[in-house]
Amino acid sequence: MSLITTMYQLAELRRECEALRAELDVAQRAIEDTAEYRIAAEAHAKLSSKEEEVRRTEELVRHYAIGAWEQSGDEHPAPGVMVYRFFTVQYDHQRALAWCREHAPAFIRQVLDTKTFEKVAWDLPGAPVERVVTGRAYIDQDISAYLADLLAIKEQVEAKGATPEV
Repeated sequence: MSLITTMYQLAELRRECEALRAELDVAQRAIEDTAEYRIAAEAHAKLSSKEEEVRRTEELVRHYAIGAWEQSGDEHPAPGVMVYRFFTVQYDHQRALAWCREHAPAFIRQVLDTKTFEKVAWDLPGAPVERVVTGRAYIDQDISAYLADLLAIKEQVEAKGATPEV
């Protein structure tokens, strides 16, 4: 094959692709003009909107669950919700580096090996670190089994004239 032959083949293939794209566009418009397509498109738009509402509500549930956990320490603040505790360390990098030079030089390569240091820091006597506990709320995938319980709790709280926090 030569350059000219290959260029001709490329031009023909591109022309055929353009014709197929035009056919596809006509077919797509014909589909979009059907009542079934409009029904499906409307249902898809409703679903997308509802899924976005679910995402926002899940974030609110997580926010309220963390707040309830921080106040009460209850890791199961509502049916279908669990708060997992995560431990991290906070420290001043320069103080930690100075402390490691004196007490734990193995954590220093050319700089402080923060990943290794953070894993064991709270177990090192005298290390200049503060242990921080944070929570992350997990919501069960299927909470439909809790609907009756949640409704009963909501109604009890509302009957007392309060806003349900949990």
